[in-house]
Amino acid sequence: MYVRDMEFTDSLWPQQSRRFAAGLFASVSRLSHMINEFERALRGTLPVDARDLCARIRSARTPLDLWDLRTDVHDLVRKAFDPWEARVRLDDLNCLFDPPRSRGVLSAG
Repeated sequence: MYVRDMEFTDSLWPQQSRRFAAGLFASVSRLSHMINEFERALRGTLPVDARDLCARIRSARTPLDLWDLRTDVHDLVRKAFDPWEARVRLDDLNCLFDPPRSRGVLSAG
């Protein structure tokens, strides 16, 4: 299923320069999509091992909360499968987050 990131959906009428969905609705939609992807990354792991981590994933309130759980997902998948599969799933999770913005060039003065 294809899910479009609502935060970056522009209006059909660019001259009005309004977003289709923005604010709290867009951030909640994005967070729920991220939570679903984190839970999907745990597919194939033992339910007993993943229970605590799933609860922590579901209780996340911001993307930063999920950012801190990436390594836990990686470790659990590595135990259940192998390092390669854990790395692939971690890369998929990393794609959910915004790339770091450049801070610009510092002048040497």
